[in-house]
Amino acid sequence: MNPQPDITPRFTLKAGNFENEKTIQEALRNPDDNKDSLQVVTIRPGLHIVTLQTNPEIIPCYKFDIEHAPVGFFFSLSGKIENVLERGQGKQPASIVNQRGINSVSCLDGARGYSHYLSDEIAEAVMVYIDSKMLTCLIAEELDGISLESRELLQQKNSFFSLPMTGEMYNVATRALYHPYHGTAARLHLEGCGLELLALQIDRFSRDMHREKPLCRADEERIRMAADILVRQMKSPPTISALAMQVGMSSTKLKKGFKQIFGTTIGQFLLQHRMNHARELIINRQVDVTQAAFSVGYSNVSHFIHYYKKMFGVTPGRDKQRRGSYGYPPA
Repeated sequence: MNPQPDITPRFTLKAGNFENEKTIQEALRNPDDNKDSLQVVTIRPGLHIVTLQTNPEIIPCYKFDIEHAPVGFFFSLSGKIENVLERGQGKQPASIVNQRGINSVSCLDGARGYSHYLSDEIAEAVMVYIDSKMLTCLIAEELDGISLESRELLQQKNSFFSLPMTGEMYNVATRALYHPYHGTAARLHLEGCGLELLALQIDRFSRDMHREKPLCRADEERIRMAADILVRQMKSPPTISALAMQVGMSSTKLKKGFKQIFGTTIGQFLLQHRMNHARELIINRQVDVTQAAFSVGYSNVSHFIHYYKKMFGVTPGRDKQRRGSYGYPPA
């Protein structure tokens, strides 16, 4: 494990931090970056959905000291962050990396440690926080069939683990982060996404979580390397065969592994990232539609507009008329 970097303290989570939207925002918002895109919606007392975009250039690493936290389900769409947990005197620290396509689950009461970015890519994630007693009640009938890791979470043990997101999780998390709604419509949309993500997570608990044979670490790293290449070269991406050659695996294995890790095809993955990046350019950087299309690799603007509307439900011109970011005024 790499030595601990020079770290700026960021926040301390206390018992009341997850009671309502205001306290969650105060706990999670980066005080040094007013441009962080943070949305919090309380679905019901004890159940919240959070969408977050953070810039590693603003605060590349930070400490955390968690006095109390609910069970957290994390759905990472971009970026790469290592979370290192101290485990007491004489014990080696434990770490978990949240990166594109990862679904991590945690209950970290009393946890201390630090987080630092391993990539300069904007980190985008959707989180669902739920009170452990509420979660226990929801899945009481399935307790006998869930994994040991999940049981430890329900017993409020200091535990965490991660798995690749399913395709359904990836799609719902993307819809939660990128949507065309404002005000009440935005809140209702996020409530729906939060409940759907919770349902998908509970469904995963009730099945054998390791039923599908996992990829070996070397193959997983190659596939993640391929995804990073696509994101960096989205304007002029390599063909699938060229991409497979770059990362040292067959096209068939790359396509199958991509589906297993990211829950989608290589082409759909590229399309999602092109559209998401274009939307960020149009809304937050005031780039015009033609420039945005060219920036993500579309020479035919009509084709770009077609796929943009198909993904977001509005045309890029309509989005350009909006002011501010993806946030919405509080209810």
